Amino acid sequence: MNSTNIIDDNPIYNKDAEQAVIGALLLDNSVIEKLYFLKDEHFYIPISGEIFKKIKKVRENMFAITRDSLIEELCSCKNEEDAQNIRNHIMNCFMSASFAINPEGVARKVVDMHTKRQLIEHSRKTIDDIISRKDEMSEKLIEEAEHRLFLLAQEGTYKKEFEKFDVLSKNAIEKIEHNFKDKREILGLTTGFTDLNSILGGMQKSDLIIIAGRPSMGKTALAINIAINAAVKATQNKESIGFFSLEMSAEQLTNRIFSMKTGINSFSLRSGNIFVDQFGQIMHEYQNLKGLNLFIDDTAGLSITSLRSRARKLARKNNLSAIFVDYLQLLKGTIYSNSMNRTNEIGEITQELKYIAKELNIPVIALSQLSRAVEQRDDKRPLLSDLRESGSIEQDADVVMFIYRDEYYTRRSQPKEGTEDHRLWQEKMNKTMNQAEVIIAKQRNGAIGTIKLFYDSNTTLFRDLF
Repeated sequence: MNSTNIIDDNPIYNKDAEQAVIGALLLDNSVIEKLYFLKDEHFYIPISGEIFKKIKKVRENMFAITRDSLIEELCSCKNEEDAQNIRNHIMNCFMSASFAINPEGVARKVVDMHTKRQLIEHSRKTIDDIISRKDEMSEKLIEEAEHRLFLLAQEGTYKKEFEKFDVLSKNAIEKIEHNFKDKREILGLTTGFTDLNSILGGMQKSDLIIIAGRPSMGKTALAINIAINAAVKATQNKESIGFFSLEMSAEQLTNRIFSMKTGINSFSLRSGNIFVDQFGQIMHEYQNLKGLNLFIDDTAGLSITSLRSRARKLARKNNLSAIFVDYLQLLKGTIYSNSMNRTNEIGEITQELKYIAKELNIPVIALSQLSRAVEQRDDKRPLLSDLRESGSIEQDADVVMFIYRDEYYTRRSQPKEGTEDHRLWQEKMNKTMNQAEVIIAKQRNGAIGTIKLFYDSNTTLFRDLF
């Protein structure tokens, strides 16, 4: 007998648990408030699911239902044989109530059996896909199979349903009330910067956040600073931060972090040209940082499909609260993107990053390069139109912020010393030294504007300016 026949001949369900849950609800309808996770489709026996659905509906209307009223309602339109079967089933459930000392625990057994049945269905679907789509690349099949598995692991089922507005609005009111009483300054994940938190309200769940800039503006440095700040808070909450570095190695990123924290020039750290007391500083910061829930993936040439797979794995194992991607133009599209032009491929990538943000319910922070058009203007502050392949990036992003340092351009226009131009240049340098502008050019659910941060190019440290 093959495995399929074994499964079909021995269906996966727990009859006693299903009956005990129904019995417990008939004894005390209010128990259903604790079983918010249980649905009628979780029951294997159809009549049990029908009874559960009936009890839930009656309870939502603030009425009570008893064994006898349930029998009367369900049997009224049935023939005698069917009515007798329903009576017998309800009586069996009622007598099984004593086995449900812990109704919530018994209900979870019902859900677990349902999940196992879904897992079998998922496995069969995967096998059917492999056979019927044998000419397709395996990467696509793996992605689809993993997506179903991920949703199954997250929710116990991969069937996503509509949510009624009265339930959503009730949840929204409860959240507003909680935040009102809590008096927190921000509602999202912290960036670690006061003014940036103020304008963004923190990094919001399911948002795609783009940090864009020209080379040497400090995109990666800003992302690392935010990631470390967020990781400190995430670690306190037993959550984690993921950082996908497609350009720099994990070792380079780690050196940057120690440079930021110690104030020691990153070149000195790499070369080992440091003093004894500086090594002591490094060891001190190591003790502070070693427990940080920050995970770095420096795989080069990563595809968006692989990134999504790795993000899901991180979410399953480490309670993920945000991911960073440095940077999106280095990501590869799907196997089908070979036939696309680069603009369409970037469009696919930004769409997928947004899907990841929604699926995992986390902010996704992705870095992006800007076109050279910036360099042709007198005012080199970036605009949304400067985004490479800007249409798709701007469209899919919930927040677009640019990093701009006037000091970078001013330093490169130094006139001859001793002249009036040099004096004016020096004045401008003094005003712009160690300053960076973060320009919020788009925020789907908030204001736009510009904030200033302190930036030390030697250590790549960002901090509040004042």
